[in-house]
Amino acid sequence: MIKWHLETRLIKDLSPHPSNPRKLTKEQHAQLKSSLDKFGLIDKPIITIEGQILGGHQRIRILKEEGVKELECWVPDREMTEHEIDELLVRLNKNTGEWDWDTLGNEWEVTDLLDWGFSADDLHIDTGEDDDKPKKKEKECPHCGEKL
Repeated sequence: MIKWHLETRLIKDLSPHPSNPRKLTKEQHAQLKSSLDKFGLIDKPIITIEGQILGGHQRIRILKEEGVKELECWVPDREMTEHEIDELLVRLNKNTGEWDWDTLGNEWEVTDLLDWGFSADDLHIDTGEDDDKPKKKEKECPHCGEKL
């Protein structure tokens, strides 16, 4: 088993993993920035000994935009194989578990949940926005008849 320890590293010395599977929408970026501004970096990024980012790409990007120069990162006690790096990269970014919707609905206000990063879609709230949008007409390809 790999053992991990915290080290302070310069952000300029960290490199994103070229196959990072996570991305943020503008709204998700704003929510993450709001969380970092309010609570700080409590979930430390995970990097290789060489400084390649495995977990925390978006947090590091936002902190860099904010002018942060260094941060604490989790670093393994040994070099990792490419397979270990690939596996950890995916495992760190895979959503696991499920929400207990009854607890969410009964313990917190919907407005708080929306402020904290849930979308109306996540909470299955009908905002009526789609009702106002004009419906797109289906078109047919004149060559093959496929519906577009």
